[in-house]
Amino acid sequence: MVKLLLQARRWWSSIATGEIDVATLCKLEGVNDSWMSRVIRMNFLAPRIVEAILEGTQPVTLSATWLRREDLPLDWEKQEEALAA
Repeated sequence: MVKLLLQARRWWSSIATGEIDVATLCKLEGVNDSWMSRVIRMNFLAPRIVEAILEGTQPVTLSATWLRREDLPLDWEKQEEALAA
């Protein structure tokens, strides 16, 4: 999970600063745009969720697979509620 979080931040930083576009980055990284967009979403996790991932204390329901499959709300409180279920 930490590795994906770091990758998400690196990718988002490159895209957000205009250093590279999504299509080119996907090609360089050898991934498709669907995968990249799902990983990049990790940048928008609630700070408490990110802290839990970094500390290894995230809820049992929170996994890399879950994050890639689920459509998390942008609202941080709703994210936390979704993970508490």
